Amino acid sequence: MILRLSLKTAFVQDRVRSALVSTANEQLNAQLSIEKLSGDLWKDITLSQIILTQGDDTIAQIDSVHTTYNIWALLGGKIDVTNLSIYQPSLNLRQDTEGWNVNQLVAESSDTTESAMMPFRISKFVLDNGAVSVESDSLSLGSSYEIRKMNIASSIGYDGKIFELDLRDFSLNVTENDLDQSLDVQASASAKNRKLTLEKLVLATGQSVIEASGYTNMADTTLQLGVASTPVYWSDIAGIIEEYPVRENVDVTFSVRGNPEQFDLGLFMEGEGIRSFEMNSRVVWQSELIVERVTTSAKLIDLETLLANTTYPRLQNLDLTFNGQANIFDLSKTAGKLSFSAADIESSPYGLQKLSAKGKIEDQSLALTVEAVEGQQRMAVDLSARDIWSEQPLLKGNVLGENINPGYWMQDTTYGGNLAFNLTFEGRNWYPQKEPWDYTLSMPKGTILGHNITDTEVNGLIGSNDFTADGAMNFHDGRIELATSLQEITTTPSYEYRLKTEELDLGTLLEGENFSTSLNGLITGKGTGFDPASMQLRSTVEVDSSIINGEKVDTIFADFSIRDSVVTVDSARLQSGISDGVFNVRLNMLDPYKVENELFLDLVLKDLSSLAPLANADELQAEGDIMGTLSPYENNGLRFLGKLDIHDIAYDSLFIADRAQGSVDINVGDTLFYLTDLNLQEPVFSGIRLQNLSLKTKGDYRDGIAKGQYDFQFTSSTEGRIEQSGTYHVATDSIRIKTSELNLISDYRTLTLEESFELRYQNDSLRMDTLRISSGDGSFLEVGLPIISTDEQRGFVKGNDLNTAVIQSSLLGETFFEGMLSGQFNIDRRGTDLQATGDMVLSEINFEGADFDSLTISADIAEERMEGALSLEG
Repeated sequence: MILRLSLKTAFVQDRVRSALVSTANEQLNAQLSIEKLSGDLWKDITLSQIILTQGDDTIAQIDSVHTTYNIWALLGGKIDVTNLSIYQPSLNLRQDTEGWNVNQLVAESSDTTESAMMPFRISKFVLDNGAVSVESDSLSLGSSYEIRKMNIASSIGYDGKIFELDLRDFSLNVTENDLDQSLDVQASASAKNRKLTLEKLVLATGQSVIEASGYTNMADTTLQLGVASTPVYWSDIAGIIEEYPVRENVDVTFSVRGNPEQFDLGLFMEGEGIRSFEMNSRVVWQSELIVERVTTSAKLIDLETLLANTTYPRLQNLDLTFNGQANIFDLSKTAGKLSFSAADIESSPYGLQKLSAKGKIEDQSLALTVEAVEGQQRMAVDLSARDIWSEQPLLKGNVLGENINPGYWMQDTTYGGNLAFNLTFEGRNWYPQKEPWDYTLSMPKGTILGHNITDTEVNGLIGSNDFTADGAMNFHDGRIELATSLQEITTTPSYEYRLKTEELDLGTLLEGENFSTSLNGLITGKGTGFDPASMQLRSTVEVDSSIINGEKVDTIFADFSIRDSVVTVDSARLQSGISDGVFNVRLNMLDPYKVENELFLDLVLKDLSSLAPLANADELQAEGDIMGTLSPYENNGLRFLGKLDIHDIAYDSLFIADRAQGSVDINVGDTLFYLTDLNLQEPVFSGIRLQNLSLKTKGDYRDGIAKGQYDFQFTSSTEGRIEQSGTYHVATDSIRIKTSELNLISDYRTLTLEESFELRYQNDSLRMDTLRISSGDGSFLEVGLPIISTDEQRGFVKGNDLNTAVIQSSLLGETFFEGMLSGQFNIDRRGTDLQATGDMVLSEINFEGADFDSLTISADIAEERMEGALSLEG
């Protein structure tokens, strides 16, 4: 009795506490402390303020542990705990370069003897408000976690053979500190008589709830599991699964039913961007894992919405089935039938009304047919393969296209057409590799870019390292033949090509132009490499016995080569009724400014009338010489020197000249510099014949601005000339021309510019300073244009004793009448209001042999009325 009562005393309780602490610390690489032990040790015990430390770190801490037990059960070799309650436990887990802080918590024991587990039963186990803190840089989903509000209510037992568990309540909250993501977990389960039942498992965030339940019976190996979400909010897990692109919330249901030897898997999804998606499969797992059946269907899969990416497709009425046996561990044993169909497939900017496929796998062989339809366009693929699980399967395929519109697939109506073709191929591997495939492309007829292409036939080989093509096609009434080969593509490529044309009409490429050709030509070449530094190529271009818009072409010949990065064209020549010429080139592709580089052209124009349609003209004519040289210039520039001397020039009635002579000197670098000198004899512009014109310019062009000097003359052989010079500045939004010299010269007198003036065009308005030229005897001409625009026009002209014969002869090359002109004219128009006045006197008149003293004209326009007077005195 005394012993029984002593178990309640503080003295005995403290001795037991000390013994527990001492024994534990002997077996731990840490320090355990228990502040207080209380209770009737015969049937219950309470431990308070339990702390486990390691150095300065607290690894674990428990507010209190309370347990009640039946001590007599120990006599029967069994532990019987009626109640075990743990209050506010906390655990701190840390990982550093040396590992987890609990790895070496328990000291190694020299006793390696294994003892059997004693039967036990805990009728009531409670864990209240537990917490765990985890920190590690090696965790895949974050470096810091907090588990809070951990609560467990259960019972557990072991009778020496089997365990029994009744998890009445389990709940906790997990927070990932870096992502500020929180997850609540609740569960209840039981295990008894070899049957495990998951009564409830709930995973919840602030928006998502996922529930699961199921059971398994070890006695008959049955299994059933169901998982459902309402819904899964992808924003809850986007921070964890960083690469997962889903942006919409989806309801998901997952199910497993059957036993380990045969079970069915089910998946159902519903949400924005995915409607009625259902996948079911049957799996057999005996000695091997085999999928016997898969069915997938969906009313709508809109990946553009679901994944928030406009590049992804959208489809409706998906149906996919597989029936057979697919051995997951040995695919070579797979056999079965496959079918697929989908409608209204859209992937901006393309679409397919229907896509379907049927296939069969048997005896390591595959037979597959695919059909795609969009409007009238249809493409069908037939594919067969043998030894499909080997390293080099044998493939045979046929692709048939009907009513294919290239403009639709290139999204450019310019390339609109209608093609029908048949492509066959055969070879080893799933795509062309070292062993090339044979291919044949045939297209009996088709149109593209509005042009007819018929009898096309191309065949050859295609591989990762080799390519050949040999074929021909009819282009309208002409024919094109091509033969080419390319070897060692991945190392040092070598190639040959041969292109031949017969009666080829390039005029059909010029829409709306009355232009035709009949070209008979041959282009051949042979070379190695594509890198300019190592490339070597020899090629020739020959055209003979051809016609360009009715004009005969005798010969076009060019022989060019590339070697040591230098392109050379020696004496390329042209002989035809249009022109004759020679063309030479030497160009270093790696150094375009090398001093030896040069391009030379010498062209003799003969008859350009056949080229008139290309210039959109009814008449085009010129005869003479054009010669030019392009070569490197200082400071990494290029210089073009050109000369021309042509005669009998005509471009419809817009421009006609007896002769044009001149030169041009252009330096191209960071800034373009130019110098031109052009002389036109008796030019005619739009039917107006002018006197001989001489124009010289010198300037530069950079950043969209041209500026420089100009000097031109109109010269008459009988009456005199007009001289003008100055500067100009031309930009994208404005033009400024400043005249510093202007002379009207005749045998009678000379009118000279008194002060420089400027003409400006900007903002759709033209303005000119006052122009005044005069002689020392009182004769003058004065012109001013304050503004000329759409809404306003103001200007004036004043003159005294002007010789009209000189002006006519200098500009027009002919004098229609003679006389001395004096007077003035003013105009002022603003909106719809027009005012104009004028008084002009022409004296000493001679017109077709008749002499008159004077002709007087006066006019006045105001308030939409005009008054005037005219008098002639003989």
